[in-house]
Amino acid sequence: MHFEFLRSRSRAARVARCGVFALLLALALELAIAQYRFFQIDVGSTVADAFLVNFRDPEAETPQQGGYSFQWTRAESTVRTPGLDGVWEATLRFRQRPEQPPASVRFQGGGNDLQLNPAPGIYRYRLLLTNSDTLRIISDLAGIASAEAGSLGIAIDTLTLERREYRPALHPWVWLAALLLVALLGWVAWAAQMQRRDAALLWGGASLALGVAALLYAPYLLVLLPILCAVVGIVLPICVAINWLLARRAPHLAGPVVAVFGCLIVVKLAGTLFPAYLPTDTLFHGNRFLFTASGEFYTTAFGQSQTYPYPPGTYLLIAPFALLYDDLRWLIPLSSIVIDATTVFLLAHLLRPYGRANAAWAALVYAVMPVAVLVHWQGGFTQSVGQWLGVWVIAGLVALLEQPGDNGRRLSSSARRPWLLVCLAALIATVGHFGVLLNLGLMSVLLFGLLLARRERPWPALVLPWAALLMLGLYYSAFGGLFAEQLANLTAASTSDGGASRLFLLTRFVWELGLRDHYFWGIYLGLALWALLCCLPEQPRTKPLRRVFSAMLLTSLLLALASVTILFNATRYVVFIYPAVACLAGFALLRLQNQRWGWAASRTLVLITALASLAMWAAGAALDQRIGFLL
Repeated sequence: MHFEFLRSRSRAARVARCGVFALLLALALELAIAQYRFFQIDVGSTVADAFLVNFRDPEAETPQQGGYSFQWTRAESTVRTPGLDGVWEATLRFRQRPEQPPASVRFQGGGNDLQLNPAPGIYRYRLLLTNSDTLRIISDLAGIASAEAGSLGIAIDTLTLERREYRPALHPWVWLAALLLVALLGWVAWAAQMQRRDAALLWGGASLALGVAALLYAPYLLVLLPILCAVVGIVLPICVAINWLLARRAPHLAGPVVAVFGCLIVVKLAGTLFPAYLPTDTLFHGNRFLFTASGEFYTTAFGQSQTYPYPPGTYLLIAPFALLYDDLRWLIPLSSIVIDATTVFLLAHLLRPYGRANAAWAALVYAVMPVAVLVHWQGGFTQSVGQWLGVWVIAGLVALLEQPGDNGRRLSSSARRPWLLVCLAALIATVGHFGVLLNLGLMSVLLFGLLLARRERPWPALVLPWAALLMLGLYYSAFGGLFAEQLANLTAASTSDGGASRLFLLTRFVWELGLRDHYFWGIYLGLALWALLCCLPEQPRTKPLRRVFSAMLLTSLLLALASVTILFNATRYVVFIYPAVACLAGFALLRLQNQRWGWAASRTLVLITALASLAMWAAGAALDQRIGFLL
């Protein structure tokens, strides 16, 4: 009788269950955080940015005994040391420069104030920190004549923290984060109208992920929790309001779709605002726009001395952000987050004729694929724009290809024209974006071949492939010399630079990137879903979507083949294969769960994909480019 609230469906019982779960989650996180006893900050590494405040950019040296990286402090710099409950021994390795060094250096933290007057050289100091969250490094730079030297303190190499005495303490951010996350998960389960076992799977999976993060990456989690609390506290009320409005205006977009949208925004915002986040490619694309707007071309790509013409096209879409870059730098990644996350609404609208369950599955699969959880990667903003345009092309092609009997209706000529214009406008907008135009063009041309093979020739759908083929020819004619040079490497001797480079690219791409890279996960998952649909009974109304999806898969596989044979990495532009895979998943998984063992099989597929995404997220990089460091 005392535990009747565990089975009750009343609002009070649900709130009580959430409160108990939040309490247990907070206690579990506190116990996990208490286990970490050793932590090392490799100053100069990218993840060290999460703990360093007001440091100069990393530098590196390669002496005879080996290379190392370091960072210069300023007049006053701070090292975050989160969650140091009890007594910790901090070992600091730093270098004092011989030319105009600071007169003195002070270390303040944990009730200690140590002042040093080191001579030039490399030093290793140990100091005790008690219940400290920060270590301040203050350099006396008065009297230094040089402006540059007068802004630099000492060069920090490494900082090691080791627990000497444990004193139990509570972390307020852990308890607040547990409460807010339980509120978010509870609202997601309610909005998505989840069954009890699905809700239990959601809550258990989220708790397990947080527990593993607390055990393995406690310092990073403690830095992230205040940011996560702020993000959830802002995003959750906004999503509740959006869901309330859509439930009255557009019911097919409410519920599960809004829940997925909210989770994506939380994950991406928390990752973007994390201190170690660095939008490396933002300035690159901003400069590229300025070059094209002035009538010039950005002629060197990635330092490889390759000539890549970049006429305007997609960059006209980011003109306001590029021009305001210096003042509103944060606007570019945040705009990218919004554009990328709202893809789930477009998917749901595209799948509206096929039922809400299809849209819900499509949104869920899109959310757990790697492209959804990646915080930042090469060309973050323009890639999101390219994906958005790609989804519109997919939606337009599906509408143009619908035949009598599909969805029980046929699009009239007046209804086909807007979709045709949307497709053409999206293709024109991608001119200037090397890979997005290549993907859309190849997809359209391959779709044209699929239509001819099936003797289905609706005239509006034939206009798009011809337009795509024309634009491909005009745009890529400028790359003839580059492609000829790279193709010549195929016949080069294995000992030559070209052959060695191609062999290196082949081995690295196929093994390190090709078999595990996040783009290829989309291809693998798509092939699995495609095979699953082929084994299940035929549904006539899914034919248009299958044709478009077939063209998308063939395009991606062709680009994968080009990447391992030519020194050209176009697969990183295969971003809108994920919405195509999500569309197919809506049909495949919905029908799979009606089979024997279907519930377990469909959830297992989603879980494996989510785990692979989190693993790639934690790994942090592909092709030596930053993706985001949350763990």
